[in-house]
Amino acid sequence: MNVTHHIKKNATNTSAAVDVIQTVEEDVVRSWVYYEYDPSSVEYYYYKDCVVKDMQPHSGLIVGGTPVAVTGAWFKYMPEYGVVPHCKFGNRIVRATFDSTVRIVCRAPPNDELGV
Repeated sequence: MNVTHHIKKNATNTSAAVDVIQTVEEDVVRSWVYYEYDPSSVEYYYYKDCVVKDMQPHSGLIVGGTPVAVTGAWFKYMPEYGVVPHCKFGNRIVRATFDSTVRIVCRAPPNDELGV
């Protein structure tokens, strides 16, 4: 907080403002933690969580097999990395067909419970 105050206060005095900025930069550099680079072949990927906007239809036959189109955003399909879309119906998980990053399609499994 004091540094911001001094920078604003000394903004008209160019050399004083530069001194304050240089001091701040030196303090930041001294507080950094340095890490060594590891040239291993391990890759790291970040996948944004998908967002579901809509599902159609909202009901189907209890024998299953109804295609359910799921629309949203950030669906991923990279089987070489084990990233494939799935849908969950109750406690059953089924693999989805990837259409695009905004649409997947799942086939509803049979429903053994009436009224669910």
